[in-house]
Amino acid sequence: MPKVFENSGSERPKRITLSTIAEHLGVTANTVSAALRGTGKISRDKRAEIKKVAAEWGYQPHMGAQLLRLKNMRRVGLLITAGTEEAIVAFGFQFPIVKMFTIECQRRKLRYQVEWCGAGQTIPNLVSEGMTSGLLVAGRMESALNRWLQENCPIPHVPLAEPGAYAVLPDAAGNQQKVMKFLTELGHRRIALMGGPGAVSTFHTESTQAFIDEAKAAQVDTQDGRWIVCHDDPHPTSNRQPLEAQLYAMLRKTPRPTAVICMGLYLAQVVLVAALRAGIAVPYELSIIVHTTEQMAAEAYPRFSVLDPDSEAMAAKGLERLTGLLDGREAIISDTSTVRVPGRLISYDTTTIAPAS
Repeated sequence: MPKVFENSGSERPKRITLSTIAEHLGVTANTVSAALRGTGKISRDKRAEIKKVAAEWGYQPHMGAQLLRLKNMRRVGLLITAGTEEAIVAFGFQFPIVKMFTIECQRRKLRYQVEWCGAGQTIPNLVSEGMTSGLLVAGRMESALNRWLQENCPIPHVPLAEPGAYAVLPDAAGNQQKVMKFLTELGHRRIALMGGPGAVSTFHTESTQAFIDEAKAAQVDTQDGRWIVCHDDPHPTSNRQPLEAQLYAMLRKTPRPTAVICMGLYLAQVVLVAALRAGIAVPYELSIIVHTTEQMAAEAYPRFSVLDPDSEAMAAKGLERLTGLLDGREAIISDTSTVRVPGRLISYDTTTIAPAS
């Protein structure tokens, strides 16, 4: 007979264990353990009931027990922290990571799992449920999750987007330097930047600062920073009409930029529409280059010139670091420095020499 706790619903035992769940449901702790692991001869209804109570009570297996099980297991996880699956497709940064992660894991004969980590989640299921012995983390963490990863995560993890020990990050400054050198060698001296908010990723913050530094070094006109435009809502379904209106006004003024660097394909598309409305021909009167993947640029029309951050190389290097940590290789363990991966610049249909005036 299940035991009914007083004031059940809002109040629960302070410490949730297999025994408290078992006592509540009138079964043994071994039965609860088997049900949660998916083993044992337990009826479907009873198994569902046990899992429901465990989920409602927020039961997390004891980390020590999880680590014992993981000791001899070679399973790695990829934690994706974009808010929605469509955002991953739209930004073009994380999809290549997922692709390369699976390819590399299969090549190395590693078992693997991918988890989408939503807003408000504090402990990834990959860790709390003992499904992995090491993590790659792609995307910006919510503050609570980031704090937990830095201070309490019991397994090795390698960041692929945000700073941290063993991080593998895009070379934001080096990539922006490549773009600026490419444009100035084409004769461009009036260049604008379409950026995303630093709240979305450190990459945007670093890229904006690199643009400012490179523009100053190359004596490029940015109208004292007025041509640095930041879009505050990079979600794929956000309203971009105000942004287009702002760009249209900028392109109608004299002087106007002869080239625009965009920190995302969706921004490049807005620039293109604003230029067409203003009667400006791309690329002959306005060059556009975008930080995105080569694949996404190839699927767009026109095919935008692109600085590909080489997410595939980041994933491969991150997995190499992670497996080194799991293997206990001293050379890997002792080097917590950040590895910066350079991107690739590919010129397609939206860049050319600067106009004469």
